[in-house]
Amino acid sequence: MAMYDFDMKRAVVENTLVGPMKGGLYENLVATMLAAQGVPLRYWTSTNGSHEIEFLGSRDARVEPIEVKVSRGSTASLNALLERDDIAQGFKLVDGNVGRDGKKVTLPHYLTPYLYRESVCLPRA
Repeated sequence: MAMYDFDMKRAVVENTLVGPMKGGLYENLVATMLAAQGVPLRYWTSTNGSHEIEFLGSRDARVEPIEVKVSRGSTASLNALLERDDIAQGFKLVDGNVGRDGKKVTLPHYLTPYLYRESVCLPRA
């Protein structure tokens, strides 16, 4: 973002940025926060390419999918992955509030640095 002019910076600060650029910025923000915690940056896509998950974390030797949304959009890819029995929970990171719906935990983007800290309590089912 630093390579763009001030119009781009103003759009980010004023939250008026739209389109794929906004999603890319949020994904890079989350990637930076996960990497700072030492979480390896892993990506998943289905065999036919119809579903993708931006990041895969792990806890207790179990995979935890992490999907990044700019707002409170739908999560078809995360929902499909959470149907598997070997996935205990997954995260939807949004510009919104904390919540839980079955195996899906919704968190605001700014809580990403706390996902893999041992002293954090997440919402339970």
